[in-house]
Amino acid sequence: MSTTETTSGISIIIPLYNKSQTIARAIDSVLRQDVPCEVVVVDDGSTDGSDSVVKKYGGAVRYCRQANSGPSAARNFGASLSSFPVLGFLDADDELLPGCLAAHLECRRTRPEVKLTISPLRSLQSRIAHRRKEFVPCGRFHYSDRFIHDGVTGIHISTVCIDRDLFDKVGGFDVELWCWEIFDFMFRAALAARVTGFLDKSYVAIHKDPSNSQFQREKDTLRFRERRSHKILDRLGEVPREEQKWVLRSLKATVKEFVARGARKEARDLAQRLLGAKPASPQALMCYLLSLLPEPVIRGVVMARRGSLPDMRRP
Repeated sequence: MSTTETTSGISIIIPLYNKSQTIARAIDSVLRQDVPCEVVVVDDGSTDGSDSVVKKYGGAVRYCRQANSGPSAARNFGASLSSFPVLGFLDADDELLPGCLAAHLECRRTRPEVKLTISPLRSLQSRIAHRRKEFVPCGRFHYSDRFIHDGVTGIHISTVCIDRDLFDKVGGFDVELWCWEIFDFMFRAALAARVTGFLDKSYVAIHKDPSNSQFQREKDTLRFRERRSHKILDRLGEVPREEQKWVLRSLKATVKEFVARGARKEARDLAQRLLGAKPASPQALMCYLLSLLPEPVIRGVVMARRGSLPDMRRP
């Protein structure tokens, strides 16, 4: 179903960059949903003929094109063109499963103050099962009345729906981030949302293609990781005290990774801010001292501890 005539429904924005082999699957999965919805595809400068695939849908899909500006800019542009009061963001190689959008809307009806809903993948389902006090059940869904780090870590944007007014309030996606933009967005959205809703199961199929992945191309770009980390520290005081330790742990791991890559200034700047964070920790001091060591010594320390470095793909 696709319409822009009603006042209630979901707009699905699909950023597109060289996904000619999968974009039809993504679009079809939205058009098969059983609630009012529209599909807005923002072509971020594709060169592989993706545009010709989308144009075959005619008026069933709203298609627009921009110069290659990254996924954040594409999603924001699509949101500005969309019509419905709830927004969803589907990656061009993923697909919505039957009942996905209906579940997002029902989750809102169960608790009308909800403006942010997530369809949990297996890892998040496990976290919900182990933190029942934080993820409160109501009917067949779970809800959180405060920021929970587990609710923003490792989230695929294809699993998220957000009310337009909340999206506008947090300023959408950071166009300076071509990677790590999803964690940054979810971090800000979860802080601003009064209540976050979690669906009863996964309603999204995630299809990973490492050979054609924006994340794989940009995940090690220093400026993106540095910007994301400092933005988190800017808002750390808004995070509940009991959740701050998880945020700080990830930032300390980022400092270690900067040191391992020889980015001493970036490591030192981030470590200095961590020293001033509350609660401070001996690990933050160690991160800072490590960043001051001569490079040959740093390399020796890193090589000795390489096996214990954390997986930096998680924020």
